[in-house]
Formats: sequence, structure tokens, C-alpha cells
Amino acid sequence: MRISMPQGLLALVAVAFTACPGAHAQDFRPGLWEMTAANLPKPHTFCFTEDMRKDPKVEMAKHGGECNKENETTSGDTLSYWLICVTPKGRQASKVTVLTRGPDHFTMVTDTAVDTPRGPVTHKSSMTYRRIGECN
Repeated sequence: MRISMPQGLLALVAVAFTACPGAHAQDFRPGLWEMTAANLPKPHTFCFTEDMRKDPKVEMAKHGGECNKENETTSGDTLSYWLICVTPKGRQASKVTVLTRGPDHFTMVTDTAVDTPRGPVTHKSSMTYRRIGECN
């Protein structure tokens, strides 16, 4: 069963697939991917298609947001950068760290601040992504 990902997570996935160290979106295998995180009751699955592999930023644009990477650094298999996104709901800034473990597996840690009418709200998360098969 495929589950839709929340908009913010989808944007992070698209950027992660675009920018992983030693690998680009073209190096990740299309298929069914699973994302797990400690704060989620169950894993989320999504289909990473050949079209997404060719241009992951198109997927982000479908969800009404525009994201840009800033201050990108790479050390070994680890990539770090700031992801600044502007959506109809406001601005969010995330410090993103991605550890690539091959074309079928990576982890991502995000430290995010979202501007709200009551002030910034912060959130830290760690997510593991792995390819689990073919899309249905």
C-alpha cells in the first residue's frame, strides 16, 4: 500500500534524492521506497518514479513549494546543507544532514524552524530511507 507523504517530507525527499553525496538522483533506483522515523507510528512508503529521478524538483513544485539549498558541504558519504523553503503556509529553514549508504539506502537528519504567526516552531527529526521493491 502506498501512503502519501506530508508536503514537507516530500520536499525533503526530493531534495535528498537530488543532492546525496557521491550520488545524484540519477544514481538512485526507481521503485518503492520506505521512510521510517521515530516520531511516526508506522513507515511511510512512496513510489520514486523514473520521471522523479530525471527531475526531482518538479515533484516539489507540484506541492506548492519552492526550496533552495544553501551552504552545501560534503565530507566522505555525508552531505550537509541548509534547505530554505517558501510555501503558501510560510517559510521554513532546515539544516539537513544526509548519509548515503548506496543507491538503495540513506539516512537524513533535519533540524527545522518554521515561521508561524506566533513565532518560530522548531523540530528535529531523523529519517531512514530504503528501497523495498518495485512500485505497484
